[in-house]
Amino acid sequence: MSLLTRSFLRWLPIAVACTLVLGVTYVMVQQSYRTGADDPQIMVAHDIAAKIAAGTAPDQLVSNETVDPSTSLAPFVIVFDSQHIPVVSSGKLAGATPIPPVGILDASKAAGENKVTWQPRRDTRIATVVVPVNGGADGFVLAGRSLLVVERREDMLTKMAGLGWGGTMVATFLAVLLAGGLTGRASRPVL
Repeated sequence: MSLLTRSFLRWLPIAVACTLVLGVTYVMVQQSYRTGADDPQIMVAHDIAAKIAAGTAPDQLVSNETVDPSTSLAPFVIVFDSQHIPVVSSGKLAGATPIPPVGILDASKAAGENKVTWQPRRDTRIATVVVPVNGGADGFVLAGRSLLVVERREDMLTKMAGLGWGGTMVATFLAVLLAGGLTGRASRPVL
């Protein structure tokens, strides 16, 4: 068996182990980025829903400033009534309030909130949190913000992980190849 074949067979379990470790690490960091993108919206949606349930009018809680998530990184809020009709909104896409699929709103009733990535247009992805309003004015509060920065971080993470994985594969194979070559020389009889 050649040195290259022996080295490859010895290296293969190392490559699998390194790939698994790097893969799990990548997934953990990527999920940390993505779940962290929901943090401001969770607070905003729950706070506004609680205040509406306590009797505060939605238009007193939602900013008059308009946010276009296709161009802005700022969070926005849309309050819906129980019939899924927007009551007030600080989010606008092409001058209109974006309306999510009904299922996004309804799914929040069972768990008390629904966190979902919503893509109302091809160029706009939004980290969205929906909270049901329970009380006198049933409805829903949707808080969202653009995922542009988070997705840029994920792209950079993917490139770094790919380069790290490739470098690790090359370095570990060369180490095994070198060790096999040195071991082969040491076991040869001296004449």
